[in-house]
Amino acid sequence: MPRSARWRLIDRDRILWERWPGECIIYNDLSGQTHLLNLSAAAALELLGAEPESAETLAEKLKVERAEIERLLQEFDQLGLIEPDE
Repeated sequence: MPRSARWRLIDRDRILWERWPGECIIYNDLSGQTHLLNLSAAAALELLGAEPESAETLAEKLKVERAEIERLLQEFDQLGLIEPDE
């Protein structure tokens, strides 16, 4: 993943959210898949829904290691939840 790559949530109107203490479930209407997220992952995805972000910026905002964010972005990308901001 390029250091400067910025990512954004796919069509945010197609992602449905349900939150509970300690976890979040999202439904991706584009793929028909449902995903259980912990609070950190949900926070990262919400930030990507607000505006495109790089791994470095997300790590700073969420106060976590960049490597953790890069793994999370990879997983989100594989699940079809995010896309590169071009």
